[in-house]
Amino acid sequence: MQKRVQEKGLYVFVPAYNEEKTLGNVLRGLAGLKKRGIIQGILVVDDGSTDRTGKIAESFRKAGVEVVHFKRNFGKAYGFYYAAKWAQRKGAELFGMFDADLNGIPEEEFRKMLEPMKDPQIEMVLGEVYTKGEKHMVKDFTNLTGQRIIRMKALKPLLIGQKNWLNLIAGINKRRKGRVQSKYSRRGYGLEIALNYLIGWRKSPYSFWDVEGLTDCKNVRVARTEFKSLPVSSMPERRVSKIRASRVLSEPTQTYEEIERRANKANMLKEMRKRRSTIKKPAALKYAARRGKRPRA
Repeated sequence: MQKRVQEKGLYVFVPAYNEEKTLGNVLRGLAGLKKRGIIQGILVVDDGSTDRTGKIAESFRKAGVEVVHFKRNFGKAYGFYYAAKWAQRKGAELFGMFDADLNGIPEEEFRKMLEPMKDPQIEMVLGEVYTKGEKHMVKDFTNLTGQRIIRMKALKPLLIGQKNWLNLIAGINKRRKGRVQSKYSRRGYGLEIALNYLIGWRKSPYSFWDVEGLTDCKNVRVARTEFKSLPVSSMPERRVSKIRASRVLSEPTQTYEEIERRANKANMLKEMRKRRSTIKKPAALKYAARRGKRPRA
């Protein structure tokens, strides 16, 4: 039997946790894009849902949607890592992430995010979300949107198991015999903040605290999309413990603090290298050192 050759292109991941009200609309839009050849693959990660989310996702298998069910809630970031490895196996060139709480994914809005990717220098595109004709997030929080298209080359450090990426994105800090173990589940906006830093801010002259700096990065673009989501009041109620809720709220702060610590350490190392490079020996001494002889007076 011949091996099936996977098609290169765009593969999309949809994280879903108790999203039975909106998941059908999202998958219907993505399945239509797949049918027209704009998307090559769709993966839904049912992250331990307790409602009909899993059943709704399964009903789209005939439309070419792949589904994986987690027995418990690991968090969006671990689902991102799982889906990125899935896209790598498919031979993807682009990797998309779209939240399951959108009212739908119109083709014209989706194409707005694809357009900047024609430039090979662009590694990540963010899409804005609105609610009832008004912005879902104030301008300062546009960078935390979950609608993203990322070039797979930009995720290479994560896919090969680079420790810094694994820890910041998915909270993974252990590797044993080629496998990774998750110490904790990253929730809140920790994933989005980590992606902004690792792909955008780290390559920008701006500080990662400067939210405007991301839009000025050479390799990141914000698409003026008009994706619409349900108002917060109509979101499905999610029963979480007080301890878990506190983790969700503190996650962005913890991520910022960890990034700040690593950024300060990197800057300190750069300064040390600069100081060392300024103390240069004369060319004659360098040549003599290589030859093992003393230079002439």
